[in-house]
Amino acid sequence: MFGNARGGNDVLTGGSYIDMLMGDAQTYEPAAPGSITGGRDILNGKSGNDEMWGGPNSDIFAFDKGSGQDLIHDFNQGNNIVGSAAVEHDLIDVRDYGFADWTALKSLISEDGSGNAVIHLKASDTITLQGVQTADLHATDFIV
Repeated sequence: MFGNARGGNDVLTGGSYIDMLMGDAQTYEPAAPGSITGGRDILNGKSGNDEMWGGPNSDIFAFDKGSGQDLIHDFNQGNNIVGSAAVEHDLIDVRDYGFADWTALKSLISEDGSGNAVIHLKASDTITLQGVQTADLHATDFIV
């Protein structure tokens, strides 16, 4: 995305293999800080070990049972990429896993050796949030 580009509100769905889902673009070159606005995207990698970038603006990362070991590169960080100071509020949708509430989910979140928050949904299903620490996560970041 270049100059004063505006992203659309997209729905991206992966397949059963390793997918790389980008809500808006792979590269950004704003005309001025914050001149690029991303869309409000919904990303679901389905099964496989997927990598996701929502991009600027508030996005939803959805996970179904059997989602694999997934990585979100820019949870609540997409606006920083384009130099925007606008508030961003991404969400992680884990309704398919049937958690009773935030307390049940919170007990399954820890940090990896690099300080990234890791959500352990099941033994074979995890979500790693690059550059996000466990203490940065709150009930309002999730749809349970």
